[in-house]
Formats: sequence, structure tokens, C-alpha cells
Amino acid sequence: MEKMDSHSHKDNKSFSLINGSFASQDAIHLIGSMVNTKIAYHENCILKTMDEEDIKHREKRIRELQNDWKQLRDELLVATGPQALKLELKWENRFLEDASLV
Repeated sequence: MEKMDSHSHKDNKSFSLINGSFASQDAIHLIGSMVNTKIAYHENCILKTMDEEDIKHREKRIRELQNDWKQLRDELLVATGPQALKLELKWENRFLEDASLV
């Protein structure tokens, strides 16, 4: 990885959150926990806002996450056996010029 100046906020920063081989059941548990955390985040935001558009957007995103997770989980369940699954998740921080939230 390229060395970055930790004092400059315009530089991108990244680190590897998950990088390894996992049995399918372990991969299902790990990814499922992350998806559930993201869903809980959106649910918590819904409870804190009165903005109808934000609520609709978050509800839509929750449904997308649930549907995507169901499809991926079904595929991982088929991938049972002695083979390991390679998972890699990289976190990257990019500072946006526009201060609005995405």
C-alpha cells in the first residue's frame, strides 16, 4: 500500500477489514453480522428523523440489503464442502468536496 501523509485530510486512507479464507458457514456468519449491523444502522436513523424522504430512502435501502443478503446467503449455502471461500473487504476513506451526506 502506498504511504500516505496522516496529517493531510485530502489523502485517501484504507485498511483491510477482512482478508482470509473461511468455511462457508463462517463466511455466512461474518457477512450476515455485517449486513445486520448495516440494517440496524438504517433502522436507528429512521427512529431519529422526521424527514419523510430520508425515511423512504432508508426503508428502500433496508429492503435492498435484505434481498441482496438472501441471494448471497443462498449462494453460499450451496458452496458447502471442504473448499474455503476467500473473503476480502477493504475500507477506504475518501473525503468528499461536497459536505452533503450520501
